[in-house]
Amino acid sequence: MNVRTRASRTTRLALASASALASALALALPLPLLFVGTAGQAVAATPAHRDGCHRWHSCPSDTGSYVCGDLGYFSECGYSSLPGTETPAKPGPAADPDPEPEPEPEPDTEPPSRPKVKTPKAGAGGAVEVMVTAEAGARIEVRDASDDDKVVARATATGAPQRIAFTAQSGKHTYAVVAVDAAGNESEASDEFALTVDADKPELDTPTASPADPATGRTDIGFTTEPKAGYTVTVEGREADGLTGTAGADGEVTGHLYLPNGTYRITVLVRDKAGNESRAGTTAKVDLEAFTPRVKVAEAPTETRTAFALVGPPKSRGTLTVGAADHPVTLDATGRARITTDLKDGDHRAALSLQDPYGRKGTARTAAFTIDTAAPPLTVAYDEDRATEGKALLTVRSEPGARITVESATSATPTTSVTPVTLVGTRHTFTLDLPPGDHQLKITATDPAGNTTQEDLTLHLASTTTTTDALIALAFLLGFAALVAAACVWLWRRRRPLVVWRAKRREAARLAAAGR
Repeated sequence: MNVRTRASRTTRLALASASALASALALALPLPLLFVGTAGQAVAATPAHRDGCHRWHSCPSDTGSYVCGDLGYFSECGYSSLPGTETPAKPGPAADPDPEPEPEPEPDTEPPSRPKVKTPKAGAGGAVEVMVTAEAGARIEVRDASDDDKVVARATATGAPQRIAFTAQSGKHTYAVVAVDAAGNESEASDEFALTVDADKPELDTPTASPADPATGRTDIGFTTEPKAGYTVTVEGREADGLTGTAGADGEVTGHLYLPNGTYRITVLVRDKAGNESRAGTTAKVDLEAFTPRVKVAEAPTETRTAFALVGPPKSRGTLTVGAADHPVTLDATGRARITTDLKDGDHRAALSLQDPYGRKGTARTAAFTIDTAAPPLTVAYDEDRATEGKALLTVRSEPGARITVESATSATPTTSVTPVTLVGTRHTFTLDLPPGDHQLKITATDPAGNTTQEDLTLHLASTTTTTDALIALAFLLGFAALVAAACVWLWRRRRPLVVWRAKRREAARLAAAGR
Protein backbone atom coordinates (compact mmCIF):
# COMPACT_ATOMS: atom_id res chain seq x y z
CA MET A 1 0.00 0.00 0.00
CA ASN A 2 1.50 3.43 -0.99
CA VAL A 3 1.66 6.63 1.10
CA ARG A 4 -1.22 8.27 -0.70
CA THR A 5 -3.52 5.38 -0.01
CA ARG A 6 -2.69 5.26 3.69
CA ALA A 7 -3.26 9.05 4.09
CA SER A 8 -6.58 8.92 2.32
CA ARG A 9 -7.76 6.09 4.51
CA THR A 10 -6.69 7.94 7.71
CA THR A 11 -8.62 11.03 6.62
CA ARG A 12 -11.74 9.00 5.94
CA LEU A 13 -11.54 7.32 9.33
CA ALA A 14 -11.21 10.73 11.12
CA LEU A 15 -14.21 12.17 9.35
CA ALA A 16 -16.25 9.08 10.05
CA SER A 17 -15.40 9.23 13.78
CA ALA A 18 -16.49 12.86 13.98
CA SER A 19 -19.75 12.13 12.21
CA ALA A 20 -20.46 9.22 14.53
CA LEU A 21 -19.91 11.40 17.62
CA ALA A 22 -22.23 14.11 16.29
CA SER A 23 -24.92 11.58 15.53
CA ALA A 24 -24.71 10.19 19.06
CA LEU A 25 -25.13 13.64 20.60
CA ALA A 26 -28.06 14.43 18.35
CA LEU A 27 -29.85 11.27 19.44
CA ALA A 28 -29.28 12.09 23.15
CA LEU A 29 -30.85 15.59 23.03
CA PRO A 30 -34.68 15.89 22.64
CA LEU A 31 -34.68 19.46 21.35
CA PRO A 32 -33.40 20.81 18.12
CA LEU A 33 -29.79 21.81 18.40
CA LEU A 34 -27.72 24.49 16.81
CA PHE A 35 -24.74 23.41 14.86
CA VAL A 36 -21.66 25.34 14.10
CA GLY A 37 -21.28 26.13 10.45
CA THR A 38 -18.18 26.42 8.50
CA ALA A 39 -17.84 30.12 9.49
CA GLY A 40 -18.15 29.37 13.26
CA GLN A 41 -21.73 30.69 13.67
CA ALA A 42 -24.69 28.75 14.93
CA VAL A 43 -26.85 27.14 12.30
CA ALA A 44 -30.21 25.55 12.97
CA ALA A 45 -30.61 21.90 12.07
CA THR A 46 -32.46 21.33 8.90
CA PRO A 47 -34.63 18.30 8.17
CA ALA A 48 -32.63 15.16 7.35
CA HIS A 49 -33.14 12.62 4.56
CA ARG A 50 -33.46 15.12 1.76
CA ASP A 51 -31.61 12.74 -0.51
CA GLY A 52 -34.47 10.22 -0.39
CA CYS A 53 -32.68 7.52 1.63
CA HIS A 54 -34.78 5.27 3.80
CA ARG A 55 -35.07 6.63 7.33
CA TRP A 56 -33.75 3.45 8.89
CA HIS A 57 -30.42 3.95 7.30
CA SER A 58 -29.99 7.40 9.03
CA CYS A 59 -28.64 8.90 5.83
CA PRO A 60 -26.62 12.08 6.43
CA SER A 61 -28.46 15.42 6.61
CA ASP A 62 -27.35 18.62 5.01
CA THR A 63 -25.26 19.31 8.09
CA GLY A 64 -23.78 15.84 8.26
CA SER A 65 -25.51 15.09 11.58
CA TYR A 66 -26.25 11.40 10.87
CA VAL A 67 -24.11 8.51 9.78
CA CYS A 68 -25.57 5.91 7.39
CA GLY A 69 -26.03 2.61 9.18
CA ASP A 70 -25.91 3.88 12.76
CA LEU A 71 -29.18 2.00 13.41
CA GLY A 72 -27.62 -1.23 12.18
CA TYR A 73 -28.92 -1.23 8.57
CA PHE A 74 -26.17 -1.09 5.96
CA SER A 75 -27.81 -2.25 2.68
CA GLU A 76 -27.85 1.29 1.28
CA CYS A 77 -24.57 2.44 2.77
CA GLY A 78 -21.85 0.76 0.76
CA TYR A 79 -20.15 -0.70 3.85
CA SER A 80 -20.95 -3.38 6.43
CA SER A 81 -20.02 -1.63 9.73
CA LEU A 82 -20.00 1.94 11.09
CA PRO A 83 -17.03 3.93 9.99
CA GLY A 84 -14.59 4.25 12.81
CA THR A 85 -15.52 0.98 14.50
CA GLU A 86 -13.00 -1.06 12.57
CA THR A 87 -9.43 -1.37 13.67
CA PRO A 88 -7.86 2.02 12.96
CA ALA A 89 -4.93 2.10 10.64
CA LYS A 90 -1.62 3.38 11.83
CA PRO A 91 -1.00 6.96 10.80
CA GLY A 92 1.33 7.33 7.90
CA PRO A 93 2.96 10.13 6.07
CA ALA A 94 0.82 12.90 4.68
CA ALA A 95 -0.74 12.36 1.31
CA ASP A 96 1.25 13.45 -1.64
CA PRO A 97 -0.62 16.49 -3.08
CA ASP A 98 0.60 15.57 -6.51
CA PRO A 99 0.81 11.74 -6.64
CA GLU A 100 2.37 9.95 -9.53
CA PRO A 101 0.07 7.63 -11.48
CA GLU A 102 0.41 3.95 -10.63
CA PRO A 103 2.12 1.92 -13.38
CA GLU A 104 -0.08 -0.18 -15.69
CA PRO A 105 0.18 -3.94 -14.92
CA GLU A 106 1.89 -6.01 -17.61
CA PRO A 107 -0.56 -8.03 -19.75
CA ASP A 108 -0.86 -11.86 -19.16
CA THR A 109 0.07 -13.63 -22.38
CA GLU A 110 1.22 -17.00 -21.03
CA PRO A 111 -1.23 -19.81 -21.96
CA PRO A 112 -2.22 -22.56 -19.52
CA SER A 113 -0.51 -25.92 -19.70
CA ARG A 114 -1.82 -28.54 -22.14
CA PRO A 115 -4.74 -30.55 -20.69
CA LYS A 116 -4.51 -34.33 -20.35
CA VAL A 117 -7.38 -36.70 -21.17
CA LYS A 118 -7.99 -40.38 -20.49
CA THR A 119 -10.70 -43.09 -20.48
CA PRO A 120 -13.17 -41.46 -22.87
CA LYS A 121 -16.33 -43.49 -23.40
CA ALA A 122 -19.79 -43.23 -24.91
CA GLY A 123 -22.91 -44.62 -23.31
CA ALA A 124 -26.65 -44.89 -23.71
CA GLY A 125 -28.62 -41.94 -25.04
CA GLY A 126 -25.51 -40.35 -26.55
CA ALA A 127 -23.89 -39.78 -23.13
CA VAL A 128 -20.15 -39.09 -23.40
CA GLU A 129 -17.67 -38.73 -20.54
CA VAL A 130 -13.94 -38.22 -20.31
CA MET A 131 -11.46 -37.63 -17.47
CA VAL A 132 -9.61 -34.29 -17.89
CA THR A 133 -6.69 -32.81 -15.95
CA ALA A 134 -6.10 -29.08 -16.58
CA GLU A 135 -4.50 -26.07 -14.86
CA ALA A 136 -6.47 -25.01 -11.78
CA GLY A 137 -8.81 -22.09 -12.39
CA ALA A 138 -8.71 -22.40 -16.17
CA ARG A 139 -11.86 -22.91 -18.19
CA ILE A 140 -12.03 -26.39 -19.74
CA GLU A 141 -13.57 -26.59 -23.21
CA VAL A 142 -14.31 -29.85 -25.01
CA ARG A 143 -14.48 -29.26 -28.76
CA ASP A 144 -15.86 -31.49 -31.51
CA ALA A 145 -13.29 -31.51 -34.33
CA SER A 146 -15.79 -33.26 -36.59
CA ASP A 147 -18.24 -30.32 -36.17
CA ASP A 148 -16.01 -27.26 -36.85
CA ASP A 149 -14.55 -27.34 -33.32
CA LYS A 150 -17.92 -26.69 -31.75
CA VAL A 151 -17.67 -26.42 -27.95
CA VAL A 152 -19.76 -29.25 -26.52
CA ALA A 153 -18.84 -28.97 -22.81
CA ARG A 154 -17.32 -26.43 -20.39
CA ALA A 155 -16.06 -26.68 -16.82
CA THR A 156 -13.70 -24.94 -14.39
CA ALA A 157 -10.50 -26.88 -13.88
CA THR A 158 -9.55 -28.01 -10.39
CA GLY A 159 -6.01 -28.99 -11.23
CA ALA A 160 -6.84 -32.65 -10.50
CA PRO A 161 -8.44 -35.29 -12.77
CA GLN A 162 -12.13 -34.48 -13.13
CA ARG A 163 -15.01 -36.06 -15.00
CA ILE A 164 -16.48 -34.05 -17.88
CA ALA A 165 -19.82 -35.31 -19.19
CA PHE A 166 -22.00 -34.23 -22.10
CA THR A 167 -24.31 -35.69 -24.76
CA ALA A 168 -23.80 -36.11 -28.49
CA GLN A 169 -25.75 -37.19 -31.52
CA SER A 170 -25.31 -40.61 -33.08
CA GLY A 171 -22.27 -40.96 -35.31
CA LYS A 172 -18.49 -40.78 -35.27
CA HIS A 173 -16.96 -37.85 -33.38
CA THR A 174 -13.40 -36.65 -32.81
CA TYR A 175 -12.88 -34.51 -29.69
CA ALA A 176 -10.05 -32.44 -28.21
CA VAL A 177 -9.81 -30.47 -24.93
CA VAL A 178 -8.31 -26.98 -24.44
CA ALA A 179 -7.83 -24.82 -21.30
CA VAL A 180 -8.53 -21.06 -21.37
CA ASP A 181 -7.31 -18.77 -18.53
CA ALA A 182 -8.94 -15.54 -17.24
CA ALA A 183 -6.92 -13.45 -19.70
CA GLY A 184 -8.28 -15.47 -22.61
CA ASN A 185 -5.05 -17.32 -23.29
CA GLU A 186 -5.75 -20.72 -24.81
CA SER A 187 -3.64 -23.81 -24.21
CA GLU A 188 -2.42 -26.26 -26.75
CA ALA A 189 -5.17 -28.82 -27.52
CA SER A 190 -5.01 -32.20 -25.82
CA ASP A 191 -4.59 -35.45 -27.68
CA GLU A 192 -7.64 -36.08 -29.84
CA PHE A 193 -9.93 -38.98 -28.97
CA ALA A 194 -12.49 -40.54 -31.30
CA LEU A 195 -15.79 -42.08 -30.22
CA THR A 196 -18.67 -43.69 -32.05
CA VAL A 197 -21.82 -42.49 -30.34
CA ASP A 198 -25.11 -44.39 -30.46
CA ALA A 199 -27.91 -42.25 -29.08
CA ASP A 200 -30.76 -44.12 -30.80
CA LYS A 201 -32.98 -46.77 -29.26
CA PRO A 202 -32.77 -50.18 -30.96
CA GLU A 203 -35.55 -51.14 -33.33
CA LEU A 204 -38.18 -53.49 -31.93
CA ASP A 205 -41.38 -54.58 -33.60
CA THR A 206 -44.48 -55.78 -31.78
CA PRO A 207 -43.86 -59.28 -30.37
CA THR A 208 -46.10 -62.20 -31.34
CA ALA A 209 -47.28 -65.05 -29.13
CA SER A 210 -48.35 -68.35 -30.74
CA PRO A 211 -51.08 -70.63 -29.36
CA ALA A 212 -49.72 -73.32 -27.06
CA ASP A 213 -48.45 -76.37 -28.95
CA PRO A 214 -50.76 -79.33 -28.21
CA ALA A 215 -47.86 -81.79 -27.98
CA THR A 216 -45.48 -79.81 -25.77
CA GLY A 217 -47.53 -76.94 -24.32
CA ARG A 218 -44.95 -74.55 -25.79
CA THR A 219 -45.81 -70.90 -26.59
CA ASP A 220 -43.46 -69.27 -29.10
CA ILE A 221 -42.60 -65.58 -28.60
CA GLY A 222 -41.27 -63.97 -31.77
CA PHE A 223 -39.93 -60.48 -32.53
CA THR A 224 -37.40 -58.65 -34.69
CA THR A 225 -34.83 -56.23 -33.31
CA GLU A 226 -31.38 -54.81 -33.96
CA PRO A 227 -28.84 -57.55 -34.83
CA LYS A 228 -26.74 -58.69 -31.87
CA ALA A 229 -28.92 -56.78 -29.38
CA GLY A 230 -29.46 -58.43 -26.00
CA TYR A 231 -33.04 -59.18 -24.99
CA THR A 232 -35.07 -60.06 -21.90
CA VAL A 233 -38.57 -61.53 -22.04
CA THR A 234 -40.61 -61.31 -18.86
CA VAL A 235 -43.97 -62.83 -17.99
CA GLU A 236 -46.10 -60.75 -15.68
CA GLY A 237 -46.57 -62.61 -12.42
CA ARG A 238 -44.10 -65.40 -13.32
CA GLU A 239 -40.53 -64.16 -12.89
CA ALA A 240 -39.03 -67.66 -13.17
CA ASP A 241 -40.42 -68.16 -16.67
CA GLY A 242 -38.54 -65.30 -18.37
CA LEU A 243 -36.07 -65.57 -21.24
CA THR A 244 -32.74 -63.87 -21.95
CA GLY A 245 -30.42 -64.02 -24.93
CA THR A 246 -28.85 -62.19 -27.87
CA ALA A 247 -30.44 -61.63 -31.27
CA GLY A 248 -28.75 -63.23 -34.28
CA ALA A 249 -27.18 -61.53 -37.27
CA ASP A 250 -30.62 -61.07 -38.88
CA GLY A 251 -32.23 -59.75 -35.69
CA GLU A 252 -34.87 -62.48 -35.70
CA VAL A 253 -35.68 -63.97 -32.29
CA THR A 254 -37.97 -66.86 -31.35
CA GLY A 255 -38.19 -67.82 -27.70
CA HIS A 256 -40.13 -70.66 -26.05
CA LEU A 257 -42.28 -70.34 -22.95
CA TYR A 258 -43.98 -73.20 -21.10
CA LEU A 259 -46.87 -71.79 -19.07
CA PRO A 260 -49.87 -73.12 -17.19
CA ASN A 261 -53.33 -72.33 -18.48
CA GLY A 262 -54.14 -68.63 -18.27
CA THR A 263 -53.69 -65.23 -19.91
CA TYR A 264 -50.34 -63.44 -19.52
CA ARG A 265 -48.82 -60.06 -20.33
CA ILE A 266 -45.48 -60.58 -22.09
CA THR A 267 -42.90 -57.76 -22.11
CA VAL A 268 -39.83 -57.71 -24.34
CA LEU A 269 -36.87 -55.46 -23.45
CA VAL A 270 -34.00 -55.14 -25.92
CA ARG A 271 -30.70 -53.39 -25.21
CA ASP A 272 -28.03 -52.50 -27.77
CA LYS A 273 -24.28 -52.42 -27.14
CA ALA A 274 -24.41 -48.74 -26.14
CA GLY A 275 -27.05 -49.46 -23.51
CA ASN A 276 -30.01 -47.90 -25.34
CA GLU A 277 -33.24 -49.76 -24.58
CA SER A 278 -36.60 -50.39 -26.26
CA ARG A 279 -39.68 -52.13 -24.87
CA ALA A 280 -42.75 -53.74 -26.41
CA GLY A 281 -45.43 -56.12 -25.18
CA THR A 282 -48.05 -58.64 -26.19
CA THR A 283 -50.55 -61.03 -24.61
CA ALA A 284 -50.26 -64.83 -24.51
CA LYS A 285 -53.17 -67.15 -23.78
CA VAL A 286 -52.75 -70.81 -22.85
CA ASP A 287 -55.76 -73.13 -22.79
CA LEU A 288 -54.84 -76.83 -22.81
CA GLU A 289 -57.09 -79.26 -20.98
CA ALA A 290 -54.81 -82.10 -22.13
CA PHE A 291 -51.81 -82.45 -24.39
CA THR A 292 -50.82 -85.03 -27.02
CA PRO A 293 -47.19 -86.16 -26.62
CA ARG A 294 -45.32 -88.06 -29.34
CA VAL A 295 -43.52 -91.42 -29.24
CA LYS A 296 -41.77 -93.27 -32.08
CA VAL A 297 -39.13 -95.93 -32.72
CA ALA A 298 -35.90 -93.95 -32.98
CA GLU A 299 -34.29 -96.03 -35.75
CA ALA A 300 -34.81 -99.20 -37.78
CA PRO A 301 -34.95 -102.04 -35.25
CA THR A 302 -32.19 -104.24 -36.64
CA GLU A 303 -31.06 -105.30 -33.18
CA THR A 304 -32.93 -106.63 -30.21
CA ARG A 305 -32.13 -103.44 -28.27
CA THR A 306 -34.61 -100.83 -29.50
CA ALA A 307 -34.66 -97.06 -28.79
CA PHE A 308 -37.78 -94.87 -28.51
CA ALA A 309 -37.84 -91.06 -28.92
CA LEU A 310 -40.33 -89.20 -26.69
CA VAL A 311 -41.57 -85.60 -26.99
CA GLY A 312 -43.82 -83.68 -24.58
CA PRO A 313 -43.92 -80.77 -22.11
CA PRO A 314 -40.57 -80.19 -20.33
CA LYS A 315 -40.10 -81.94 -16.97
CA SER A 316 -43.13 -84.18 -17.56
CA ARG A 317 -43.13 -87.56 -15.85
CA GLY A 318 -44.85 -90.80 -16.78
CA THR A 319 -44.50 -94.34 -18.14
CA LEU A 320 -43.57 -95.94 -21.47
CA THR A 321 -45.20 -99.37 -21.81
CA VAL A 322 -43.81 -101.86 -24.37
CA GLY A 323 -45.53 -105.22 -24.29
CA ALA A 324 -45.86 -106.13 -20.63
CA ALA A 325 -42.92 -103.98 -19.47
CA ASP A 326 -43.30 -100.47 -17.98
CA HIS A 327 -40.40 -98.00 -18.15
CA PRO A 328 -40.42 -94.79 -16.02
CA VAL A 329 -39.99 -91.59 -18.04
CA THR A 330 -38.86 -88.02 -17.19
CA LEU A 331 -38.56 -85.51 -20.01
CA ASP A 332 -35.66 -83.03 -19.95
CA ALA A 333 -35.82 -79.20 -20.01
CA THR A 334 -36.40 -79.29 -23.77
CA GLY A 335 -39.29 -81.76 -23.47
CA ARG A 336 -37.42 -84.78 -24.86
CA ALA A 337 -36.29 -88.21 -23.70
CA ARG A 338 -34.86 -91.43 -25.18
CA ILE A 339 -35.73 -94.82 -23.75
CA THR A 340 -33.94 -98.04 -24.81
CA THR A 341 -35.20 -101.55 -24.18
CA ASP A 342 -34.59 -105.14 -25.36
CA LEU A 343 -37.23 -106.68 -27.64
CA LYS A 344 -37.51 -110.01 -29.39
CA ASP A 345 -38.08 -110.44 -33.10
CA GLY A 346 -41.72 -109.94 -33.93
CA ASP A 347 -44.47 -107.30 -33.97
CA HIS A 348 -44.72 -104.76 -31.14
CA ARG A 349 -46.48 -101.56 -29.99
CA ALA A 350 -45.51 -98.90 -27.41
CA ALA A 351 -47.78 -96.64 -25.29
CA LEU A 352 -46.75 -93.42 -23.50
CA SER A 353 -48.55 -91.75 -20.57
CA LEU A 354 -47.32 -88.36 -19.18
CA GLN A 355 -48.28 -85.61 -16.71
CA ASP A 356 -46.69 -82.14 -16.94
CA PRO A 357 -45.63 -79.94 -13.97
CA TYR A 358 -48.98 -78.08 -14.13
CA GLY A 359 -51.08 -81.25 -13.76
CA ARG A 360 -52.14 -81.62 -17.38
CA LYS A 361 -52.07 -85.16 -18.81
CA GLY A 362 -51.46 -86.72 -22.21
CA THR A 363 -51.12 -90.13 -23.88
CA ALA A 364 -49.72 -91.45 -27.18
CA ARG A 365 -49.12 -94.78 -28.97
CA THR A 366 -46.84 -95.97 -31.71
CA ALA A 367 -47.98 -97.74 -34.82
CA ALA A 368 -47.25 -101.45 -34.91
CA PHE A 369 -43.59 -102.11 -35.69
CA THR A 370 -41.57 -105.24 -36.33
CA ILE A 371 -38.29 -106.23 -34.77
CA ASP A 372 -36.30 -108.09 -37.43
CA THR A 373 -32.69 -108.98 -36.70
CA ALA A 374 -32.34 -111.83 -39.26
CA ALA A 375 -30.49 -111.31 -42.52
CA PRO A 376 -32.56 -111.94 -45.65
CA PRO A 377 -31.96 -115.12 -47.72
CA LEU A 378 -30.13 -114.67 -51.01
CA THR A 379 -29.38 -117.05 -53.89
CA VAL A 380 -27.80 -116.07 -57.21
CA ALA A 381 -27.50 -118.08 -60.46
CA TYR A 382 -26.73 -117.36 -64.10
CA ASP A 383 -27.63 -119.16 -67.32
CA GLU A 384 -24.44 -120.95 -68.36
CA ASP A 385 -25.76 -121.91 -71.80
CA ARG A 386 -26.56 -118.33 -72.61
CA ALA A 387 -23.22 -117.32 -71.17
CA THR A 388 -21.48 -119.47 -73.81
CA GLU A 389 -23.32 -117.35 -76.35
CA GLY A 390 -22.01 -114.17 -74.72
CA LYS A 391 -25.23 -113.27 -72.90
CA ALA A 392 -25.36 -112.61 -69.08
CA LEU A 393 -28.68 -113.55 -67.51
CA LEU A 394 -28.60 -113.33 -63.67
CA THR A 395 -31.43 -114.70 -61.50
CA VAL A 396 -31.65 -113.53 -57.85
CA ARG A 397 -33.92 -114.96 -55.15
CA SER A 398 -34.66 -113.35 -51.73
CA GLU A 399 -37.56 -112.41 -49.42
CA PRO A 400 -40.39 -110.11 -50.60
CA GLY A 401 -39.58 -106.45 -50.07
CA ALA A 402 -35.82 -106.98 -50.22
CA ARG A 403 -33.84 -104.49 -52.29
CA ILE A 404 -31.41 -106.18 -54.71
CA THR A 405 -28.33 -104.43 -56.07
CA VAL A 406 -25.78 -105.82 -58.56
CA GLU A 407 -22.34 -104.22 -58.62
CA SER A 408 -18.96 -104.98 -60.12
CA ALA A 409 -16.37 -106.17 -57.63
CA THR A 410 -13.63 -104.53 -59.76
CA SER A 411 -13.50 -101.19 -61.47
CA ALA A 412 -12.47 -102.90 -64.70
CA THR A 413 -16.01 -104.24 -65.20
CA PRO A 414 -18.47 -101.49 -64.26
CA THR A 415 -22.16 -102.37 -63.98
CA THR A 416 -23.56 -98.90 -63.40
CA SER A 417 -26.33 -99.60 -65.90
CA VAL A 418 -27.92 -102.15 -63.54
CA THR A 419 -30.82 -100.52 -61.67
CA PRO A 420 -31.53 -101.79 -58.12
CA VAL A 421 -34.80 -103.69 -57.81
CA THR A 422 -37.16 -104.18 -54.84
CA LEU A 423 -38.62 -107.65 -54.98
CA VAL A 424 -42.36 -107.94 -55.21
CA GLY A 425 -42.18 -111.71 -55.10
CA THR A 426 -39.13 -113.77 -54.33
CA ARG A 427 -37.09 -113.62 -57.57
CA HIS A 428 -35.88 -111.33 -60.31
CA THR A 429 -33.77 -111.86 -63.45
CA PHE A 430 -31.23 -109.24 -64.51
CA THR A 431 -29.89 -108.93 -68.05
CA LEU A 432 -26.37 -107.54 -67.89
CA ASP A 433 -24.61 -105.74 -70.69
CA LEU A 434 -21.06 -107.06 -70.32
CA PRO A 435 -18.22 -107.76 -72.76
CA PRO A 436 -16.81 -111.30 -73.23
CA GLY A 437 -14.49 -112.43 -70.50
CA ASP A 438 -14.52 -113.09 -66.72
CA HIS A 439 -16.45 -110.73 -64.38
CA GLN A 440 -16.46 -110.50 -60.57
CA LEU A 441 -19.95 -109.47 -59.40
CA LYS A 442 -21.28 -108.46 -55.93
CA ILE A 443 -24.99 -109.01 -55.30
CA THR A 444 -26.59 -107.55 -52.12
CA ALA A 445 -30.06 -108.07 -50.64
CA THR A 446 -31.32 -105.56 -47.99
CA ASP A 447 -34.59 -106.27 -46.16
CA PRO A 448 -36.98 -103.50 -44.90
CA ALA A 449 -35.42 -103.67 -41.44
CA GLY A 450 -31.99 -102.89 -42.89
CA ASN A 451 -30.46 -106.36 -42.54
CA THR A 452 -28.23 -107.29 -45.46
CA THR A 453 -26.89 -110.40 -47.20
CA GLN A 454 -24.18 -110.35 -49.86
CA GLU A 455 -23.05 -112.88 -52.45
CA ASP A 456 -20.02 -112.78 -54.77
CA LEU A 457 -20.20 -114.36 -58.26
CA THR A 458 -17.68 -114.94 -61.05
CA LEU A 459 -19.31 -114.84 -64.48
CA HIS A 460 -17.55 -116.09 -67.67
CA LEU A 461 -18.90 -114.86 -70.98
CA ALA A 462 -17.77 -116.56 -74.20
CA SER A 463 -17.47 -114.83 -77.56
CA THR A 464 -20.79 -114.00 -79.14
CA THR A 465 -19.90 -116.11 -82.33
CA THR A 466 -22.38 -119.08 -82.75
CA THR A 467 -21.83 -122.58 -84.30
CA THR A 468 -23.85 -121.66 -87.38
CA ASP A 469 -21.73 -118.64 -87.87
CA ALA A 470 -18.63 -120.82 -87.60
CA LEU A 471 -19.97 -123.39 -90.16
CA ILE A 472 -20.82 -120.66 -92.60
CA ALA A 473 -17.36 -119.23 -92.25
CA LEU A 474 -15.84 -122.70 -92.74
CA ALA A 475 -17.94 -123.34 -95.82
CA PHE A 476 -16.85 -120.03 -97.25
CA LEU A 477 -13.23 -120.91 -96.69
CA LEU A 478 -13.67 -124.37 -98.25
CA GLY A 479 -15.38 -122.93 -101.30
CA PHE A 480 -12.64 -120.41 -101.76
CA ALA A 481 -10.04 -123.17 -101.51
CA ALA A 482 -11.90 -125.31 -104.11
CA LEU A 483 -12.03 -122.35 -106.46
CA VAL A 484 -8.32 -121.83 -106.13
CA ALA A 485 -7.67 -125.58 -106.75
CA ALA A 486 -9.87 -125.61 -109.88
CA ALA A 487 -8.00 -122.63 -111.25
CA CYS A 488 -4.72 -124.42 -110.68
CA VAL A 489 -5.96 -127.58 -112.46
CA TRP A 490 -7.19 -125.55 -115.38
CA LEU A 491 -3.90 -123.78 -115.67
CA TRP A 492 -2.03 -127.08 -115.51
CA ARG A 493 -4.05 -128.54 -118.30
CA ARG A 494 -3.56 -125.47 -120.42
CA ARG A 495 0.14 -125.26 -119.81
CA ARG A 496 1.30 -126.62 -123.36
CA PRO A 497 -0.72 -124.18 -125.47
CA LEU A 498 0.51 -121.47 -123.21
CA VAL A 499 4.10 -122.53 -123.71
CA VAL A 500 3.65 -122.63 -127.52
CA TRP A 501 1.95 -119.27 -127.44
CA ARG A 502 4.73 -117.76 -125.45
CA ALA A 503 7.36 -119.27 -127.82
CA LYS A 504 5.61 -117.84 -130.90
CA ARG A 505 5.54 -114.47 -129.27
CA ARG A 506 9.23 -114.57 -128.58
CA GLU A 507 9.96 -115.66 -132.19
CA ALA A 508 7.81 -112.94 -133.64
CA ALA A 509 9.57 -110.42 -131.53
CA ARG A 510 12.96 -111.73 -132.68
CA LEU A 511 12.04 -111.55 -136.40
CA ALA A 512 10.72 -108.09 -136.00
CA ALA A 513 13.96 -107.00 -134.46
CA ALA A 514 16.06 -108.68 -137.27
CA GLY A 515 14.01 -107.00 -140.06
CA ARG A 516 14.85 -103.55 -138.73
